Amino acid sequence: MTRKAGGEVRVIIDWGAFGGAGYLEDVPIPAEEREPEVFAGGRTGTRITVRDLRGAWDRRMPRAVYRSCASLRPPGGPGGAFRTEFSTDKEEWLEGMLSEKDVDELALFRFECEMDGDRIVRFDYRFEPWPSMGKIKPRRVTEGGDSGGARRWRTGTGAP
Repeated sequence: MTRKAGGEVRVIIDWGAFGGAGYLEDVPIPAEEREPEVFAGGRTGTRITVRDLRGAWDRRMPRAVYRSCASLRPPGGPGGAFRTEFSTDKEEWLEGMLSEKDVDELALFRFECEMDGDRIVRFDYRFEPWPSMGKIKPRRVTEGGDSGGARRWRTGTGAP
């Protein structure tokens, strides 16, 4: 299911039909355009639902899929334009997995960049060691920003 301008597109893929087909083009994949139901009210997105798995899953399979979904998330925490959600009827199998918030809090490196065409006009790079890395100092390198476009390099801590 995905949202496009003016409506939704729903595609249902019957993976079982692929087993007897000689070529992918021999398998019908129906697509239906309809009024928004899943992404109503101006919401946008893509939803992928997997059902009728061939075999029973054990604990490690949904954990692997969860990690794959998590790897698609951009850094910076929730609230961005893109986010992933993962749900299962065996939520206890996901206990101990890092959440989006955990990943953001544990990040050692942070990088922000502003571009103008193919040029980087400003960036802010920070290395933020974990408390357990007591002998390693934080570092920061910046260029551009509020200095009127003049090149500026700084290492150490503190605001630009």
